[in-house]
Amino acid sequence: MSDEFYYQLHHRCDLNLLELDNELLENLKFPQINDEFGIIYRRNPYYYKKVIKILIDQMEKCDTIDEEIGEWLYEEYVKLISEDTKVKQALNPTFKDIVRYEFGNERLKIEMEETPNVISGNGTTGLRTWEAALYMILYLLEHPVRGNVVEIGAGTGMVSIGIMKMQGQNISSVLVTDGDEYVANKQLPKNFQLNGIVDDTRVKFQKIRWNEDHLVNGDGPNVDYLVGADVTYDVSVLDDLVCCIEEIMAEGVRECLISATRRNPETLLEFERLLVANGLQWEVVSDSTMDCPELQALLNRPMIGPILIYSITKQE
Repeated sequence: MSDEFYYQLHHRCDLNLLELDNELLENLKFPQINDEFGIIYRRNPYYYKKVIKILIDQMEKCDTIDEEIGEWLYEEYVKLISEDTKVKQALNPTFKDIVRYEFGNERLKIEMEETPNVISGNGTTGLRTWEAALYMILYLLEHPVRGNVVEIGAGTGMVSIGIMKMQGQNISSVLVTDGDEYVANKQLPKNFQLNGIVDDTRVKFQKIRWNEDHLVNGDGPNVDYLVGADVTYDVSVLDDLVCCIEEIMAEGVRECLISATRRNPETLLEFERLLVANGLQWEVVSDSTMDCPELQALLNRPMIGPILIYSITKQE
């Protein structure tokens, strides 16, 4: 039970929804609480202070918590009061947090550096993990890819990192791309390093602005799979997106998988129309409305809308 409690905190769950009972409080022990809380404090002192306050409030309602733990919680709270300036820095719009996600029975763990206080910044939405990427990971747990993979519009890199951690032994190469230069050259490599993927010659990063920049493949192997999550976010980007998909599909792609949040039904209808018009055929292979409780558990906010996963291939 305590492991699940710590995961919820590392995932930055809504503390108003956190369930604290006597059994959980009894299982808070040293050194685990010191180790786990130390990580949370270093990453997000504001959230940490709220956690400590909630535990103290709960502790005062019952007498089951270890006395040494109780004293330590009070000492931590006093320390945080004295560090008010540092604590409040986590409220800055540009503050970067590190959030943990865990998937499936295998408990796949992925950590992401995100900017949770803003939806977008510096012209990019690659500063937070969107639910379409989480849904794609759940799909790929059951439908693995292999060989040479390209991700477009990678953002935080959740999908590519998940592929490397889930199916790395079957992956020959991963080219991780995003239209924003900072995301492609700075943020993506940093998130790969956070997840222990360092100096792996199979992984490369490239800035690709759809229908403007082109895949740098040279004489390299054909692309086996093309993946993308939440790349259909607005109708204005669809022409360029589909042109990019069509161009990369010419590299011998077996299948393109796109995870798309249905914000506006008209946007996805236009996406489907453009695919057909460009010589591609599509099929919806997964739909989040068909009972996916694990997806909601992975989110620490309400879902924007249902998510569809498209399988796209060349027309026969």
